[in-house]
Amino acid sequence: MIYITEMLRWGDDESHHYILGAYSTKEDANFAGEVEKSWRGGKYDYRVVRKQLDAASGQEQYEHHRQCT
Repeated sequence: MIYITEMLRWGDDESHHYILGAYSTKEDANFAGEVEKSWRGGKYDYRVVRKQLDAASGQEQYEHHRQCT
């Protein structure tokens, strides 16, 4: 698994947001988010998303694309 830390201005993903980094543990991802939140003066909150590395979310779509190209 991989943990991605996203920074969200005022905690809103419809506003300015960016990916802070990708981490091998949830603890590291949370720590990085807390450090960045503090450094940014509290204007940004963070969210940690867990993903599987190299996982195809729509394998059927990928196969269809390969056949069409």
